[in-house]
Amino acid sequence: MDLSKYNTRKGSEEGAWVEIYAPDETETKIKIKVLGRDSDTFQSKIKRVAEQNRQKKKGLTIAELERQSMEAYVACTEEWENVDDKKGPVECTPENIRDIYKEYPWIFEQVQEFVEDRSNFL
Repeated sequence: MDLSKYNTRKGSEEGAWVEIYAPDETETKIKIKVLGRDSDTFQSKIKRVAEQNRQKKKGLTIAELERQSMEAYVACTEEWENVDDKKGPVECTPENIRDIYKEYPWIFEQVQEFVEDRSNFL
């Protein structure tokens, strides 16, 4: 079997576009380019979080675990299209990505699901 056609690391490093749908499943025209879970960016962020948790040697709150998890997805978000607010287009910066993912959890959930599905990066 030729495993090269299943190289998710390569696709994860290149990234892929996820189309975002509103909670009622209508098209939003929002597209977000993300790196996959097998990318060096995602893996290094997850390893850093695990090391911080190990060093703390105590239980973390659910809120802290969620915050740390979100940071991996923020780091893997490379660009976006058609993300606007009342003032107009929203620049794709780590701060704005974090704000959008917090304010609109349905966007964040779609990004998470897409990143976690390796078949999106083949």
